[in-house]
Amino acid sequence: MKIFKKQNLLVCNLIKEHFGTLVPHELVTSTRVFPATARLDLQAALAETLSGPLKPRKHVGLHSQYGHETLTFSECLVDADHAPMVAPLQYDEIDIGETMPVRCLKNAVWLGNHNGLPFALLLTRTKKYGESTSVHLELAVPPGEPGLALQKSIMTELEKKVLRAGSYRGKVLSLELSDNYRGAVAGIKVHRLRTVERDALRSTANPPGFHASRGKERTALLRAARHRQDPHDSLSGQPVKGPYDPSRHC
Repeated sequence: MKIFKKQNLLVCNLIKEHFGTLVPHELVTSTRVFPATARLDLQAALAETLSGPLKPRKHVGLHSQYGHETLTFSECLVDADHAPMVAPLQYDEIDIGETMPVRCLKNAVWLGNHNGLPFALLLTRTKKYGESTSVHLELAVPPGEPGLALQKSIMTELEKKVLRAGSYRGKVLSLELSDNYRGAVAGIKVHRLRTVERDALRSTANPPGFHASRGKERTALLRAARHRQDPHDSLSGQPVKGPYDPSRHC
């Protein structure tokens, strides 16, 4: 059985090995923060973008002992007692109103190479005092124009795919903080409503005789209001005898 030393499991060593002779502090990073509602669309965009020529050579999960703050690329380069370590890929299962939930990565890093340029893409949850509010995406590339062009290309492609996607399209949602007793991730609730045909809506909104009854009711109310000022019925010109009875006008 192969035994791994702690140094081999540190994320910083994995990144340093990937970028070779490049000094870590010379790397250039670019960050995007996506709202929690875009998490499903971002997952689909990552799977589609990081394929073909951009397919990474390594894809691993991350573990940080202190998870009350956002894990950034700079922290992944730290070699200390509590440095982030390589871990299995972890997924959250998110309900989207379908039969099966959709899996989304929690923390991960992709290490790839495109046309001789190494890059590292970091995905973590944005956290503030332990509360997760959004998704943090950070891309590290070598310095120089080629690296910046690759960085812009990848980030722009991801943004376009997230905007174009529609995991919740056509669904009724509510944003709420509540416990989920099925074990899935809470925060966005998809309401499963009964399907109603258009013709059924029309018949419910305007039943037979609806407009006629509303017209009679309006006439009766108008006569009652005018009778308070004039004992004669201003609509018919006839005097109103006795107390007003709305049923006479229906």
